[in-house]
Amino acid sequence: FIERKSITGRQNFIVTQEVRVTLAAAAVQLTLGLETWDLDYFNQILIYPTEYKNPQTGLLHKGETNLGGFMCFSWTDFLKGNQTPDDKINLGLHEFAHALRFNGIKGNPTDYFFDNYFKRWLASAYIEFSRMRKGYESVFRKYGSVNINEFFSVVVETFFESPLEFKSKLPELYLFTSILLNQTFTNDGKPLINCREVLLVQSNTSLKSDYSSALIYYLR
Repeated sequence: FIERKSITGRQNFIVTQEVRVTLAAAAVQLTLGLETWDLDYFNQILIYPTEYKNPQTGLLHKGETNLGGFMCFSWTDFLKGNQTPDDKINLGLHEFAHALRFNGIKGNPTDYFFDNYFKRWLASAYIEFSRMRKGYESVFRKYGSVNINEFFSVVVETFFESPLEFKSKLPELYLFTSILLNQTFTNDGKPLINCREVLLVQSNTSLKSDYSSALIYYLR
């Protein structure tokens, strides 16, 4: 991953090998179960020492996945995301989830299963997303209610930082997320990859919900 990205510092930030490895770890953690994992549309990553001002909006940002093909991170906030591993806030996972979602926007190679299964995931996710939009409490943080893209990134943060709570409170969405990413967690919290085939069988036998109306709703 490091070899395929241009990782550069801004505002005198010095990019060391430790920085490169720490950054790449978040992307690799997210894509470890996928066949196509390099997110090659987003080939430039800019790292600022702290929050930075977006030149277009004038607003301070902690991170950004720009559809122009680059990503930005505040390094201070990136590290904060790693310091508390179970608070469901992880800037690296959040932004790389956006990159995974949008990598194929210009026709770049993207993971075939992820790209095709994402509609099924959306159909299962709409129930909780809709509840959050109405103000109900959720296992996910409130920022996920902004739009469905932010919801996906917030789900990813929770999946990796609090998987057992996620599984306990929303087992169907947890299962669909595990299938989508081809990884899950055992009951004692250990990660397990390349589990998709087993989980697909489980989903066909255990899930009772009819998501057809939700799928139509989100594809309009």
